[in-house]
Amino acid sequence: MATDILGVSGRAMLTAFIDGERDIHALAQMAMARMRPKIPALVEALTGNFGTLFDQPNSY
Repeated sequence: MATDILGVSGRAMLTAFIDGERDIHALAQMAMARMRPKIPALVEALTGNFGTLFDQPNSY
């Protein structure tokens, strides 16, 4: 689905995720251009449990 996670869409999703966004639909809606038709597949790929690792404040 996403062949370049460092493209515009991938960077937007990664930045939002790092900033705390966990809504898979909101993350998928950040898809642009050629990724827009792949939103259902993105939602499916993002579905799951991010776990507590990502919810912990940085300790460094």
